[in-house]
Amino acid sequence: MTVNKFPPSHEIDTRYMGHVFQIMEDCADERADGWTKLGMTVNQSAEDPSVLTYIAVVWKGKKYDKWFPELALGALANLFYDWQQELIAGGFPNWTAMFFGAISQADGNIRTLWLPEYATDYGKWQITPGVPNWPKVEAELDKLAARAKG
Repeated sequence: MTVNKFPPSHEIDTRYMGHVFQIMEDCADERADGWTKLGMTVNQSAEDPSVLTYIAVVWKGKKYDKWFPELALGALANLFYDWQQELIAGGFPNWTAMFFGAISQADGNIRTLWLPEYATDYGKWQITPGVPNWPKVEAELDKLAARAKG
């Protein structure tokens, strides 16, 4: 029998992760009603409280990565900053990068996935400006979709 062990920061992470997914889903519902996949990678800046994000949506079978509203990006940046501050205050390890994924299912439910990274080089979720970041997001969303199908 496998027992899932939650990180000590589970309560904090769950609360913030829920807010992030809500912002992503609200924006997708508003701008791409009927979306099928959402994917986001986030890199925390080591120099200041800013973040770099890559956010894609699949809508009507096509991928869009320049669709997320600026106001919502600001809300996400503030949320990520607050998340980091709460982790620091609690003495927990800080993430450096994260992946958020969501797929809509035929029954109307949404299946989500959150994968944090703690490596100083951002690990698998490093965003590289000027280079297509979609392939690694798509690969993780495809895995999520496969798991959802069973």
